[in-house]
Formats: sequence, C-alpha cells, structure tokens
Amino acid sequence: MTETTEILCIFILLLLLLLLHHSSSSSRPSNVTINSNAPQPPKGLCLEKLGNSSYLYMVPHPDGSNRVFVCNQQGKIWLAMVPEVGSSQGLMIDESYPFLDLRDQVIFATGMGLTSMALHPNFNENGRLFVAFNCDKFQQPGCEGRCSCNTDVGCDPSKVESLQESYPCQFHLVIAEFSANGTTFSSKLSWRGHANSVEVRRIFTMGLPFEAYHAGQILFGPDDGYLYFMIGDASHVADPYNFAQNKKSLLGKILRLDLDNIPSKHLHYFAHNKNSQTFRSSKTLHTS
Repeated sequence: MTETTEILCIFILLLLLLLLHHSSSSSRPSNVTINSNAPQPPKGLCLEKLGNSSYLYMVPHPDGSNRVFVCNQQGKIWLAMVPEVGSSQGLMIDESYPFLDLRDQVIFATGMGLTSMALHPNFNENGRLFVAFNCDKFQQPGCEGRCSCNTDVGCDPSKVESLQESYPCQFHLVIAEFSANGTTFSSKLSWRGHANSVEVRRIFTMGLPFEAYHAGQILFGPDDGYLYFMIGDASHVADPYNFAQNKKSLLGKILRLDLDNIPSKHLHYFAHNKNSQTFRSSKTLHTS
C-alpha cells in the first residue's frame, strides 16, 4: 500500500465518522435536551487491596455498618470490618477467632468445600444464617442424602465412572441452618463474635455423581423471602447424562426454597425452564 493510498483511507475513515456523528445528532428529537450538570457515570473502577488472605465469599452485615462476613473454602467464617475508603487500612479481622468453624463438617479438596452462605432477611432479629458446603459420607456423620444419579433421571450409579478414586454420590451438597443468637458482640464497631456451630437443622442434602461443577451458591430473594439455590450439572465433561436439561433432575437448576414451610423429611422443589415458566415437580426430594 502506497503512502497516497494510506492517506486516502484515513481521510475516508474520518469522513465516515463525521457523517455518523452528524446523523446521530440530527436524529435526536428536538424536545430532548442534554443536561450538562447531570451526574456522569465513572470512567473507571478503582480497586483497593484490603488484605492477602484467600476468602471465597463475602456477605455484608445487614445492620448498616461496615462489617462483613467472609468465608474460606476450608469451612471457616469470620466477622470482619471493612475500613473507610481511602484510609489505606487493611481488612480488620482476627483469623484466630472465627465466627463459625465448620471444618469438621466440610470436605475440603480442589473442587470441594464451603461454597457460600446467606443471612436470613430478618437476621438482625432472629440470627438465622445458612451455609452451603460439601461433605463426604465416609468422613462426616449425617452426610447422607438421595443420590442425584437415580432411576428417575435415567442414571445408574453403578455405571458412573469417576475421574478420581471416589464412589458416585460419595460427596454431597448440603444446606444447613445455624444460629447467631447469643453472640458476644453488641456494638457495630466490633468484629468479634461467635455463632453456635451446632446445626439448627439440615435443610438440603443431595449426593453428587461427580466431584466437580456442582456450584452451590445460596441467596435470599430481595422481596419474596425465598432462598435460591444455584446447582451446577455436577458432570466432569459436557453433562453426559443430560442432567441440566432433564426437568426430573435437580442438577443444573436454580431451586427456590420456602424455608418456613419445609416438611421435616422431604423438600418440594421448583425449577425454571428456558421460557421462564415455573415448573413444579410432582415428586419430592427425600433428604434422608
């Protein structure tokens, strides 16, 4: 390409940009004005490092303070204080004093461990908190739920080949409820407290056919008070059993749980299909 050709290409490009700008300006309705004094969106995002530890999840305390709950994959939860913006201070946390220590209930491995936590919408009044994690039925007592690979979904656990030295549904995905009532902190400036590590109740337990891709995030809906549970397809490669597309399977779904109306021995579940219509299973998921 010659120098003359390059100059011509640049000129044509500039001309097209000017025409495009003129077209967009002239197409604006005459009664629309631009307020030059209106707040403008930020041009970038500034991140401030608060510490060096590896935390998996963070939930703000609902009391309006700077306190947050942070978790690690091994099964510990701490109450910490986020410093003021621009203070150059680190996250105020005492890792020797966990708010909740579930390491004896959580199986920790590359794709296993504590997955998330959620505070009840009325946490300030009732102290209810919920934790999702993985357990090993050969190591943790009470780690026993229905295997998600079953005849209802066309899956035979005896024919599932694991990539690791484990048995199908040896590992489980769990939601358990704990209580923060009677904690030692009372001030919004305190980041030391301790919840009762004894389960109030086991909400959900389900065996996993494979070790990975099971997700496990829990969140409360902002308006309806339901607990939403995000579950992966729990497959090792490309969902070979088509769990995510099978409405009879809980894998690859978002479950909506009404925690105030759960029967003592089983759960009804809800899943949303791609058309955003609610599908309700005619079966129940037995947790024991």
